[in-house]
Amino acid sequence: MPRMVHGSAVRVTPSPVSRMLADPWGRHIPLAVTIVVIILMTELIGRLGGGLVIPPASAVAAAFWDLLVSGRLIAALIPSLQLLFSGLIAAVIVGTLLGFVLARSRRLDAITSPYIAALYATPEIALVPILVVWFGYEFAGRFVIVFLAAVFPMIYNVSAGVRTAPRDLEDMAKVFDAPRLTIMSRVVLPASVPFVFAGLRQSIGRGIVGMIVAEAYLRLGGIGGLVFIFGARFSTDYLVAAILVLPVLGLLLTKLVDLGERRFTPWARS
Repeated sequence: MPRMVHGSAVRVTPSPVSRMLADPWGRHIPLAVTIVVIILMTELIGRLGGGLVIPPASAVAAAFWDLLVSGRLIAALIPSLQLLFSGLIAAVIVGTLLGFVLARSRRLDAITSPYIAALYATPEIALVPILVVWFGYEFAGRFVIVFLAAVFPMIYNVSAGVRTAPRDLEDMAKVFDAPRLTIMSRVVLPASVPFVFAGLRQSIGRGIVGMIVAEAYLRLGGIGGLVFIFGARFSTDYLVAAILVLPVLGLLLTKLVDLGERRFTPWARS
């Protein structure tokens, strides 16, 4: 690109690194290199160490292929996804509504914030015994664990987003007698949208953790059941193969959230 310097045009040639980063495919090269390095290192360490602590990458790939071909992986993934999505959807709806209400009502926030903070700080695994007594071992108990794991990030992020709404714009809208619904939709909600997506990212991670806890401790099923069984057998190659499904699932869901954020918050990219 030419650049004017003291009245004359000087062509600035971008460096190879900048050209690589500007290329959509080139930006993935560092990630691909690190993945290859990790695979080679785990393969080498696994072969030298016997494969019990760190299984070789080839053994993990063979175990993953066996789980996939035998149908055990799909059979475990379907109920896990049903549990995860049902808990996440409920957590997003309840967390968004509750976060909005708490941000607009100081009295209600003062009353409920200590209880919300206390529940948020309590690990879900510590609540398993009492949740089993209340809801049983079936889907209801597992659903509640995923819901509790994912709802609090939505509450806190939505509440913070609503509080960051420009007060001057809200006061100006009130001066012009704008309806309350218009103020909410045109001033408050646009300011809170980025916080909603931030809460979604956190809820996805915590929801996956809650799913594993629910499936491993309430009923041996799904991906959590595979992780628990293979861990008890010290089958580290199958254990790692089952665990790898979780970060891939979290990455895919996070990418979907990123696409939604680009769609609904175009101003954030400027």
